[in-house]
Parts: sequence; structure tokens; C-alpha cells
Amino acid sequence: MYYFGIDQTVEKHDDTLKKPLIRKNVILEPQKHTTRTNRGYAYRNIGAYQKAIADFTAELEINPNAYSYEHRSVVYYLTKNYDKALGDVNMSIERAPNNSISYKTRALIFKAMGSKEKACADKEKAIELKLLEQYPKYETDIWELNEYCAE
Repeated sequence: MYYFGIDQTVEKHDDTLKKPLIRKNVILEPQKHTTRTNRGYAYRNIGAYQKAIADFTAELEINPNAYSYEHRSVVYYLTKNYDKALGDVNMSIERAPNNSISYKTRALIFKAMGSKEKACADKEKAIELKLLEQYPKYETDIWELNEYCAE
């Protein structure tokens, strides 16, 4: 039971529903590694970053996959641990080289690290892979990167 982008299952701002729903799935189906990613995603959304990292790490021990690496890289980015964020997003891209979200995430990490050329190249790659057509919610991130690249 994996809902990529759990926001689609439970209203985005109703984090009180997400946590019990995901906790129940982990208890009932602990072998389902993707449930840990969902719970980690919910923890990330409410700012419980250490719990999110723990869940993504637990899943990666069971099943090293591109999506969990990308999700954990976002948490590292949000906590300004850019080296770990970059390492995880690189693992994500290695496992899923056509995942536009990972390129967008890496562009934001490079921006935070002051690597403008790399940030702008990854932003272009994300656009080339049709990020905004698939995930219009990332329009703000792309706008921010466009502004940065135009400076």
C-alpha cells in the first residue's frame, strides 16, 4: 500500500490523519518497506526530521530505492546537511536516472551550496524530463531556480 505523494490520499494540511494511518500500516504490514517511506514523508511534512530520517534509513536498509534516497535527501537539505543531501540524491539519480524530481532536488542542493552552474544544469534536466507536466506542485521550486540562474 504505497501512495506516492501521500497528500493525494489524505488532505495535505491534515497531518493528524496521516500519522495514525501510516503507523497502522507499519504495524499491520511491517514487511512493506514503502510504508516506512510514507511515514517518513509524513514526518518530514510536519517537521519531525529525525523521525523522517530514521524511517527512510530503515527502508533503505531493506530496499535501497531511488524514491527513499530522494526523500531522505530532502530532509538533509531542509536541515542544511548538504553533503549528506547530495550523497543521497546522487544515489537516487544513479538508481532512477530519468526521475525529474531528483534533478530538481539536486538543483536546490547545488543552489544552497553555491554551485550555480551545476544547479542550473540540473534545473534544465528536470525541465527536460517534464517535471512540471508530471508534478505542477514544483512550479515554485523551478521559478526560484530560474531566478537564481538568471542572476
